[in-house]
Amino acid sequence: MPINILFHAKKGGVGKTTLSVNLAAFFANEGYKVLLVGADDQGDCGKYFFAGDEDYENGNYVNLRDILEDTVYDRDVYLQTPEFKKYKYFGYSKSVVSRTLVRNESYHLSIIPSGPSLDDLVYTDRNHVQKKLAPYTEDFDLVIIDAPTRFGLMNQLYAMADYVICPVEGKDSFPSVVSVANQIEIEQNNGSPIEFLGIIINRYHSIRVRERDEKAIYEEHVGELILGDFIRESSEIGDAKDNEIPICSYRKSDVTMDLYNMYADVKKRIGVK
Repeated sequence: MPINILFHAKKGGVGKTTLSVNLAAFFANEGYKVLLVGADDQGDCGKYFFAGDEDYENGNYVNLRDILEDTVYDRDVYLQTPEFKKYKYFGYSKSVVSRTLVRNESYHLSIIPSGPSLDDLVYTDRNHVQKKLAPYTEDFDLVIIDAPTRFGLMNQLYAMADYVICPVEGKDSFPSVVSVANQIEIEQNNGSPIEFLGIIINRYHSIRVRERDEKAIYEEHVGELILGDFIRESSEIGDAKDNEIPICSYRKSDVTMDLYNMYADVKKRIGVK
């Protein structure tokens, strides 16, 4: 059975989709078999890799809606990314991370995009999403799910999740953390083993006093939940996305180190080697 990690934030525009893509890539870079599931049609993770692809733009692919509604027309349901360069990462400390190219080796990601709007889908069975996805996820080590900000299929997505990650940006995201924690508590009270894996402080500017103060608030109240330290604001993330390459296989920069530190904490907390 795979480990299911759900990315969810009540506040939009915090970089949730980009973070889920890059976490998936770091795991795949280390040899894990990873499936990325898009459940947010507003920021579909498939666009990271296939934004200019004619078949993708025309909807000629199997998507999450097809799977949930039993309209799958093709046995090969996954979008497969191109092969990316593999790197061996060495994290000596949170401020010292190096990497070396692994020659003649590469990795890719398998993706189930969200497809058309999922807002109209309503299921009384809270395990509906898990049941429908099960045949397509069973051969993977990890399933990373990019959830929508609004309600939609949220109950069903939480029902299948083992862990939840909540990206934040600024103090206005704090209610999002509370909301995610409350939803997790509801699931736990219903007998689910789901855990709040952590929060990711995204697009951080250390030179701005306001943002340092906001980070201090998170450290004071939910410091044990912070994954890595922070993900700094960087044009490298946009550049990598424009080139349809995950950060871990793009040119090395400070934000590469930030994302590696986040990945290393996730890996440690879920207990994989």
